[in-house]
Amino acid sequence: ADRIIAVSEFNKREIITNCKIPSDRISMIYHGIPLCSCGGAENIKKERSVLTVGNIIENNLKRKGLATFIKAAAMLPEIKFFMVGYLDKRMARYLQGSVTDNVIITGRVSNEVLCQFYSRATVYVQVSYHEQFGRSLAEAMAHRCVPVVTSTSALPEVVGQAGYYVPYDDAGELSRAIIKALDDTQTGALAQERVKELFSFAARKQALCDLVEQVCREGKPLARKP
Repeated sequence: ADRIIAVSEFNKREIITNCKIPSDRISMIYHGIPLCSCGGAENIKKERSVLTVGNIIENNLKRKGLATFIKAAAMLPEIKFFMVGYLDKRMARYLQGSVTDNVIITGRVSNEVLCQFYSRATVYVQVSYHEQFGRSLAEAMAHRCVPVVTSTSALPEVVGQAGYYVPYDDAGELSRAIIKALDDTQTGALAQERVKELFSFAARKQALCDLVEQVCREGKPLARKP
């Protein structure tokens, strides 16, 4: 390939380190994120609830911080915590009886229903150990969710100053940050504005077109299969 596209600066550094590819062959172009794609989302009233989205599988208990999310929920029994995403059968058996009553596990939902979850939740939690970007996080920010994240991998690139940071695998700090975020009436709008500025479809389209033009000007045809 003449160019490799990374989806974050963190992702670019990973490619350079792990694949030994020169930095001038790697272009960083952020994902494009839909902005409140469900009709009337701006008019949906925010609830005092916390959301995380992703596959609910054994590997993600640590990698995505789901175990920490569940522990924090147990510390805040008066708050609803929603886990949305594919639920592995083995995990369903493991979680049965081990999560508190305020944790609602929905399983996989349609895009329309997911949009409603984003629109209603006040806080979105992404306390992962590793993320190349954090697409669900950015989608939640586009719906004015206040992000609470770990300061690891690409998550600070997505959130910037529009959110709260906690150490990895620290349920106590997470629960305290969630309480602050639930009472925050300003950061949700800042998070939405950040997505509009950095992660729009228009910006991604323009960056991709510019990259193709650059490669063509350099006289290096795009690699094709024989």
